[in-house]
Amino acid sequence: MKRTIYALCTAICALFTVVSCSRSEDPRHFNIPQEAREIISDRLLEEMESNGMQINEGDNPPDIQGIFQTGSYKSIYTNVKGDMIGKTYLPYRYKFYEQNGIKIKTDYIAESNGKFDIATGEGTIISGSGNKFTVYMKVKGNNGGALYKEAKVFSGEITPEGIRNIQMGLCIVEKDDPKGELIPVGGIRVFNNESSLAVRKQNYPRD
Repeated sequence: MKRTIYALCTAICALFTVVSCSRSEDPRHFNIPQEAREIISDRLLEEMESNGMQINEGDNPPDIQGIFQTGSYKSIYTNVKGDMIGKTYLPYRYKFYEQNGIKIKTDYIAESNGKFDIATGEGTIISGSGNKFTVYMKVKGNNGGALYKEAKVFSGEITPEGIRNIQMGLCIVEKDDPKGELIPVGGIRVFNNESSLAVRKQNYPRD
């Protein structure tokens, strides 16, 4: 009888351990629109957030329509072997337009005459509250002849002058990259921006 009780207790403890481990491995459930999860999963967002990316949750985002020019980006996290932390990347110009609730359209282009990187949004969702927001972009782009699809996350705080405290995260979903210039599919990077403000512009793609 004692052996039976001991075996039963052991089985219950083992089951509790398995359930506890499974729960601890579950990603954090972000308070964002379900449509955003169709662009990027909670697990990927959690990896970005755990490594410095601000995710502004909520279902009442501010109006962010406009054209904005960022400063240069500096990487603060990567999951790609051999990728450099602290490397500086080009500034970009973003166009956010036709916002309707949590849906918004997005285009962007690199701010450099010598570097060609241009992308068009295939679907963008926005979360946030007050003046703080995060956009989740499904984009298709061309970076110097390398074609790619990626999930991109862009966070900040909208102001009359522009967007403050900009951060960006990305994950490569698909690519046609014969020269191997892009990071691998599944590669993640998180960036801070060297400028405290993405300034408003009148024209896109160039002044």
